[in-house]
Amino acid sequence: MKRVTGLMCGVMICIGAGCAPTYYRVVEPGAPDRPYYTNSYKVSSGSVTFVDLRTADTVMLSSAAVRKVKAGDLPSDLKPGK
Repeated sequence: MKRVTGLMCGVMICIGAGCAPTYYRVVEPGAPDRPYYTNSYKVSSGSVTFVDLRTADTVMLSSAAVRKVKAGDLPSDLKPGK
């Protein structure tokens, strides 16, 4: 019974803490009007590599600005549940 109670508490803490997915807006310096969106990225040797949520393509940019965004700030076609 203790194990079940501990598991339930862990789940409730996760829900209460907002274990929502994390999203990022990735923008090339020369193309601010065409942002990419992803849920994870890697930086290696100054390049940013990620999977674009819209196309599911792996994208590598030599220079980019990455900013964390909330699910509600995603474009309507990328919002969870669509």
